[in-house]
Amino acid sequence: MSQNINGLQAIVNLARGASSETRHQLLDEITELFLRDPDRFSDSEATSLGNIICAIIKDVEVEGRQQLAVRMSEVETAPHNLIVALANDEIEVSTPILQNSELLTDQDLAQIIRLHGKAHLAAIAQRKPLNDELTANILEHANEEIIDSLLENDEADFSRSTFEMLAERAKTNPHLQEALAARQDFPPDLLNRMYFYGDEELKHSIMQRNAQLDDEQIDQILIASEDKDEFDEDISQESLTPAEKFILEKERSDEFNEQLMVSLLRDHQMKEFIAGFSRISGLQLKTAQQVIQDSSAEPLAIACRAAEIERSTFSTIVLLSDEFRSDDPERTHELLSLYDKVDDDTAKRTMRFWRML
Repeated sequence: MSQNINGLQAIVNLARGASSETRHQLLDEITELFLRDPDRFSDSEATSLGNIICAIIKDVEVEGRQQLAVRMSEVETAPHNLIVALANDEIEVSTPILQNSELLTDQDLAQIIRLHGKAHLAAIAQRKPLNDELTANILEHANEEIIDSLLENDEADFSRSTFEMLAERAKTNPHLQEALAARQDFPPDLLNRMYFYGDEELKHSIMQRNAQLDDEQIDQILIASEDKDEFDEDISQESLTPAEKFILEKERSDEFNEQLMVSLLRDHQMKEFIAGFSRISGLQLKTAQQVIQDSSAEPLAIACRAAEIERSTFSTIVLLSDEFRSDDPERTHELLSLYDKVDDDTAKRTMRFWRML
């Protein structure tokens, strides 16, 4: 076989001065020779053949290189050096190799990501499968279109840290929120973080996902998240705000109840009201404020159902709060009816995630 390889090299040397058509024909014949029985070549012979083909394609037009790339992209025993050369070619040539060839190593792909532009990244983003290290590498250089392509790739793996980074970017990007929510492997705890800056459709989607989880699954998710523990009941006095200290004192004197919460709201003592809602719901202070200030009132209904706050208390909060005040009777009725529409179990599952925020 080595003699045949040497003979091919001699033919290539003679063809260097030939016309483009002749070189294209020679490329087709050598490619056909290899593809007829690729397994008969040893590794060293395949490498030599790859070198020969690489020498020929330097003088072959794009169309010829495209055809070669398409044919080689599915060949499991294609010469590795040829595959790498085609992968580093113009995007019109490299696309089928970047998307489909299993011969490209992670090191090959990392180098291509580093050396080439967005077009090569976009092609790599469509590889199936794609491991989480390469996904993270692509994202370091990606534009919005490439991020979309990655998230649409159901065989692209994402590490926890990569998903966290994307969730942070999604705060001001509704399109990214939608794309992340569409992935079944997006961690539910991160999905619930997006609740407070998502639109109504996203909120509905999150609640649907939460309804499908059971307590054991949530336990596993929260352990895997390696996040902070749920609301800490034993808070040091030094870390409390004056409003929180006020609520704690009321609690110790057995004066803390729903009636006190309503009184605080009537008296426009909003800091104390929010601190009280934080305590009664088990939410962190910042999250409690987000719940109360969400104009849809849905998170308030969820928190009240999960914390077993009376319907009458929920209704009073809605009627007294500036966030929910409306001159439209239908709108007011719609807000008040939210309490009855929220499923108890789903509310409690959702609150387990919110208490991690």
